[in-house]
Amino acid sequence: MKKTVCLTISSLLTAAIFTGCTKKTKAEYEVYSYTSAETVNSVSIDVHDREVEVSPSEDGKVHIDGFESSKERYDISVSDGGALTMTIAESKEWSDYIGVKSHSDVRRITLKVPSEDLEMLSISTTNENNTLAQLNVGSAALGSNGGDILFEKLNAESSVALNAKNGSIVGTIVGGYDDYSVSCSIKKGKSNLPEKNENGAKKLTVSVNNGDIDVDFVENNE
Repeated sequence: MKKTVCLTISSLLTAAIFTGCTKKTKAEYEVYSYTSAETVNSVSIDVHDREVEVSPSEDGKVHIDGFESSKERYDISVSDGGALTMTIAESKEWSDYIGVKSHSDVRRITLKVPSEDLEMLSISTTNENNTLAQLNVGSAALGSNGGDILFEKLNAESSVALNAKNGSIVGTIVGGYDDYSVSCSIKKGKSNLPEKNENGAKKLTVSVNNGDIDVDFVENNE
């Protein structure tokens, strides 16, 4: 009797797994596109299982493109002070978490932000990379749990905070080494940054667990 019950449970779990796999197809997602109507001076994105690609906006507005499904929708709001926040609103059942990942295209968010007037850029994701093209911001905070943080010529006015777990941080920051007060923490990886450097007026905080740190300082015209 016990053997029959175990076999039945095993069969149900197997069926659920394959059902989950068939549900997570690109065809069940729809294109999502957002353009800010209000003036935006800060952007905060907190998502999971999404690759985030950031580049400068050509018209001074915030543009967000991606894919949604009936069970995963983006929730975007802009405060009276111009702070834009974005999260994922879910209505999933337990069986929706079983099976393979969704198609790579639907797990990607492309974000375009004003390159000159953005006071704060904060992006947090899981299981995917954060990738930034050359940007000018007041301050930046980038995090990924299960992915890399990759950036090129990040130009910050006051501070940069980078945090990765099970991923690496690789990129270039505009300015000189002495422009920044550096605080660096790393576990199970290699780093080209010192643990401490308190000479600069700007702040650079870097933390990695199970990954490497490779951050260089460059001139803006390099």
